[in-house]
Amino acid sequence: MKAVNEGKGEIYFTGNESGPKERHLYKVNFDGTSRKRLTDNTGYNHVLLTANNRFFIDNIVTGK
Repeated sequence: MKAVNEGKGEIYFTGNESGPKERHLYKVNFDGTSRKRLTDNTGYNHVLLTANNRFFIDNIVTGK
């Protein structure tokens, strides 16, 4: 888990549902609905969220 936004009821987390060579940032509501992938590139995303969870810095490793 990367962050929690209690005001919006959202959890930000990273996962590799696309495969072991990829990692992406997702957000989901507290009740498990509305999961959305926030990174759309191919590769291993090292993500740093801002304090208010409004923006993120993404350092991507593609393996190429």
